Amino acid sequence: VPCTSSPTHEVSLRTTITPVDTPYDAEAVTAFADKACTEGFTAYVGIPYEQSKYYYVHLAPSAESWNKSRDRDVVCLVLLEGQK
Repeated sequence: VPCTSSPTHEVSLRTTITPVDTPYDAEAVTAFADKACTEGFTAYVGIPYEQSKYYYVHLAPSAESWNKSRDRDVVCLVLLEGQK
């Protein structure tokens, strides 16, 4: 499928939560995702998060996907302020 417009978000990092055999903990998943995305941000953008005009959001496992699908993937996306 041809892309006819510029992307609003770019995948900057994909990583896996470890250890994979732990029970789901929403706070731990969020903390892991925030740390991974912040650290990966500098490598991807080239400057620290705090100095950049860009932001990140992350997609992380829900309790359902963690338990039913053994989902452990975190995807970090970079975007400009004001983009949806």
